[in-house]
Amino acid sequence: GAGDLKAMTASRDAAVRRAKDLQADLAKVTNERELLQEAMANLEKRLEYERTEFAKQLREAVMTAVKAKDEEVVEIRKQLNAMREMSMGGESVSANLSRAYEAKQQELASAQSI
Repeated sequence: GAGDLKAMTASRDAAVRRAKDLQADLAKVTNERELLQEAMANLEKRLEYERTEFAKQLREAVMTAVKAKDEEVVEIRKQLNAMREMSMGGESVSANLSRAYEAKQQELASAQSI
């Protein structure tokens, strides 16, 4: 009689408690999963931003290097022209000048090959 009823009530209460606990666990896990997905989405955005920034910096660095190289080539060409004009200006072409001229041409060739 009374003992059976008490046992049934106790087991029902235990089952209700268990169901509540499970619901609470589910809510917690669901919440954690949402936070994790949000964190992953933010990380992906951050990575994309970093990738874009890096690509931009790389492009700028390459453009700067190319510009510097072009300026170097232009400068060497100017020096070569000046030497050429000196050698054509009637002065006797000294061995030094022709050596310097060859060195400049070498410098130009190596500047262009990089």
